[in-house]
Amino acid sequence: MEAKLYAASPPLGVGRGFLGLATELGRGKCSLAFPAKASDNIAALIAGKPSEHFDELVPGGGKVEGRFSHHLETAIRNWLSM
Repeated sequence: MEAKLYAASPPLGVGRGFLGLATELGRGKCSLAFPAKASDNIAALIAGKPSEHFDELVPGGGKVEGRFSHHLETAIRNWLSM
């Protein structure tokens, strides 16, 4: 797990680096989360890839927060069962 805080949607280069890291790790799916609304460039870059993004993720953020929490719980549970 890697965490960074971006006040705005990450620039396209960060998205490309994220997908490159996901490829290097050999994982089927990696996740990028940030508190801002995703730019069209980031959303288009990640669309159609096995990785996903959670934009507008803030404490008390409702659906996005719940979806991300569920995602983390599932990932940790799967990792512990290995």
